[in-house]
Amino acid sequence: MCGALDKWNIFNFEWSGFYLDKNGLSQTLHFKLKQFPFLYLLNLYYPHVHKAPRFFLFKFLYALTFFMREENKSEGLKNLYENRLINNELIELFFKPFTENCLNTEFEKASNNMLSFLLKECSKNLPSSLDIYLPKSNYHVCVILPIINYLENLGVTFHFNSPVERIYPDRSLKLRKNVTGQYDDIVIATPGYSAFSIWKKSNLPINDEISVWEKQVYRDILNLWVFIPLSKVNASRTKNSFLWHPVKFEDDGTTYIIVSKELPNHILLAIVRSACVAERAKKEKEEIMAFGRKLLRTKFYIQLDRCDFKLIRSKKATVACTHDQHKTNSIWSGIKTPMDRILKCSDEGAMGFPSTIEGAVFSGNKVAEKLLQQRN
Repeated sequence: MCGALDKWNIFNFEWSGFYLDKNGLSQTLHFKLKQFPFLYLLNLYYPHVHKAPRFFLFKFLYALTFFMREENKSEGLKNLYENRLINNELIELFFKPFTENCLNTEFEKASNNMLSFLLKECSKNLPSSLDIYLPKSNYHVCVILPIINYLENLGVTFHFNSPVERIYPDRSLKLRKNVTGQYDDIVIATPGYSAFSIWKKSNLPINDEISVWEKQVYRDILNLWVFIPLSKVNASRTKNSFLWHPVKFEDDGTTYIIVSKELPNHILLAIVRSACVAERAKKEKEEIMAFGRKLLRTKFYIQLDRCDFKLIRSKKATVACTHDQHKTNSIWSGIKTPMDRILKCSDEGAMGFPSTIEGAVFSGNKVAEKLLQQRN
């Protein structure tokens, strides 16, 4: 509708896992859907047989079915797989890194309800349901601007870099430097913890839904961005390709996601660690830096210190999809507030969805539907 998707590239999902140890990088598991005239089949192989269980494909399909079974949705993942016939190597090779990087939650604490939902969503409309969309240049140009321009033409007002300090009952806003006029509707498009801070300062009514915003437990995400000069690289590369690799690091047992893209003069490398906990911030920083240094030496034959890099910790990136939070419905906050014509939209706002970009999109759709109903 606003033309944003015209500025995106589409990539086929392909899982290509690696293991990084003192001997270097070794591939552990690779699979993708392979197209035939009338069907799609799973093309799977694991080069290092000693790292994968026997009858891997059958056990893999069994585990997929098992996690998606309706009667298993109410259990925690740790209890579920420890008490069933699911091979631990299979968990380490796929389900643990998949869960932690898609739900941003430690596998041992994750809700199987959320994993089951995610697996079912991925299995719909194969293979297009596994397509990966990335902006051709950057998110601001390809995502944010088209949406802003479209909505502004419809009369929507945005307040960027103007923190909202207070919401008044008449639906006017106290910004850092001024007070706005009265709005027909207000949508609070922020995470729950931020929304609660604004709500509390505004002295607006607090009910059970608002209390959820304060109680939700979050997880951080670590991103190590590296610009590698092409002139200094001595390694094989795939021209103009999007590469997404889960790499397990022997030193700390963590699986990092490696995303790389070749630019005119550099390789842009993103090293991502999900399911990070604030209490372990210092240790996690040391571990991702150690991984980055070893990866660059092994893969690109270059020292990290010879590259431009930046480590960013996204604090409270998403609500943790834990089994404990799921039992109390604390993963979701919904879109309603105690005040008429004040709604909330965020990644944890769509009931049933994980706290991800999909949850944010569906939450936004629900808010839009609610606004249209009020207009009619």
